[in-house]
Amino acid sequence: MELYRKSNRIYEELFKKNPKQAYGDAVVQRLDHMLQDHDIQIEMNKQFKGYYERDGLIPKFSLEVMVLSKPFFPAIDIQNLNLPTNLQLALQTFKDFYKEIQPCQTIEFAPQLGSVTVEVQFMSRRCNITMHPSQALILLQFADGAMKSLRELEEIIELRMEEVEINTVSLMQNLPILVKAAEGTEQIGAQPEYGIGYDEQLKLNKYLRPDKIDFRVGKPIKDIIGEHSAQFARKELIDQFIVILMRTQRTMKYQDILNLAVNNITQFRPSKYDVKQRIEDLISRQFLKRKVEDRKTIEFIP
Repeated sequence: MELYRKSNRIYEELFKKNPKQAYGDAVVQRLDHMLQDHDIQIEMNKQFKGYYERDGLIPKFSLEVMVLSKPFFPAIDIQNLNLPTNLQLALQTFKDFYKEIQPCQTIEFAPQLGSVTVEVQFMSRRCNITMHPSQALILLQFADGAMKSLRELEEIIELRMEEVEINTVSLMQNLPILVKAAEGTEQIGAQPEYGIGYDEQLKLNKYLRPDKIDFRVGKPIKDIIGEHSAQFARKELIDQFIVILMRTQRTMKYQDILNLAVNNITQFRPSKYDVKQRIEDLISRQFLKRKVEDRKTIEFIP
């Protein structure tokens, strides 16, 4: 927690040392508020857990809040989704909790943001699959062997047909979690054809054999937040983690930095390639440097 609180000051110092490398006032201000939101998010989730324990409530699932300040994300439209009853109850519980700690403020839920981990039972194994909330809502409709068409999904979830189609197709790509229900389409590793009729029945590909128990599926083709903005935010989070880490440790092995970043950044799952790019970029901007006598060791430039 203390590291995150210090992060704003660290960035200010770095920008002062390398003014030519600064991103501009608007971006710095936005980043500053993102870091503040993250501090609030951590503290709020701790308090919410205490609220559950105090009132003797038994959570049906793990609910963690992602905080966004609306003035800095004005382009995000709140999308209404027909959420499952248990999730609606969980959100209402959080709303009651928030009213207790912040009686003068209001909150809005943006159910189309964030991520959801769904437990799926295939024939070979049970998997925990992390995905976009809209994807999760669609996948949940295929529980217990249910079959659904795009038109039925549209009515149940109350999404536009375009959104239903985009999210459903994303669950049929690469790793086909959903397949057409017509005879012969459910095969191990079968790659689906994406020409789906609105009334064509789909089902869970129960014979799928994922390599991992815990994994993520690709996001829908069309996302709420633009790809450019998302990529920028991810780069900033990786940079933030590395700079705070190196400011504390001063000297570390390249591989240790890589492993710590991959394993400890929780807002998304960075690849080793992503982290390597950010390390090299921080070196080029003179935040870090390689040790002269050992090129595999990275040093922080104070």
